[in-house]
Amino acid sequence: MQYRVAVQSITALTDSVYRLRTDKPQGYVFTPGQYTELAIDRPGFAEETRPFSFTSRPEDAQLEFIFRSHRSHAGVTAELEGVTAGTELVLEPPAGTISYRGPGCFIAGGTGITPFLSIFRSHSGRRDFGANRLLFSNKTEQDRFLTAELQALFDDRVRFVVTHDPTSHCDCTFIDLDYLRPFVESDRLYYVCGPDDMVKEVCTALSALGVGEHNLVLER
Repeated sequence: MQYRVAVQSITALTDSVYRLRTDKPQGYVFTPGQYTELAIDRPGFAEETRPFSFTSRPEDAQLEFIFRSHRSHAGVTAELEGVTAGTELVLEPPAGTISYRGPGCFIAGGTGITPFLSIFRSHSGRRDFGANRLLFSNKTEQDRFLTAELQALFDDRVRFVVTHDPTSHCDCTFIDLDYLRPFVESDRLYYVCGPDDMVKEVCTALSALGVGEHNLVLER
């Protein structure tokens, strides 16, 4: 089943990252951490779907998505960057394997944080939310987004990382085995999302540090 929604607004968060808000179809229900396949209802794009994680809460009146525009590809995200209020989009039913299983360490690279945002916003009022930690990596200082919101949610339990910006006040490194070592407890949950190479490296490092496969929460 497909659902048609209209764009409410689109806002730039960085030079290439955008927040998209749309209508919410009646009866459309998702679990924080899930995504939908989205297409733009216009010639040449109506059949071109891409996965977009929900960043709104299930109880919100609108749907929200945050995405990076890949302008060099001239594809869906580049086209989506230019939509205006009223543009119609087509959504598929929610899908995905990421969900909140309890307090843990969230490890995200770039827009890989998007499935976690709905989890954070939905569960931040829970008494046990303070037991969560976030490691959030971007390429440069200019690529960071939602910093104030994440700082407010996690306080001193968030570490901002950049990989290619030695002038930044953030940790300038990769989230590899050596970086992860101080944050690892073998019985803790680890939520991981980001570019494929990053997810693979982080999961390999966590395994080497004694974290079992059953303690990894990621898109499979």
